[in-house]
Amino acid sequence: MNTNSTGVELPIIARRTLIGSGGSVMIALPSEWLKQKGLGQGDKVVLVANGNLTVFKEDPELIQKLSQKLNAHSSVDESNNGTASTQDVMEHKKKL
Repeated sequence: MNTNSTGVELPIIARRTLIGSGGSVMIALPSEWLKQKGLGQGDKVVLVANGNLTVFKEDPELIQKLSQKLNAHSSVDESNNGTASTQDVMEHKKKL
């Protein structure tokens, strides 16, 4: 983990180039970040894009909770285009 002298976790800042592949665009993730998150080649992830992009290791409980939030939000508030709010995602992230 990248921390300062007081133990505060520092952000990983890396410059990357978007790589085209077929009809998709890819980005290489920093190996230090992958290690911190326990991710490796071949792992499945869930992407949540709502202005920012959040990456979670795939977890059946996470998928179920995000699906429930999406259904609840889309039936109550169509203005968010059926996406989970940042607050919803952060609440789940705290539980992980």
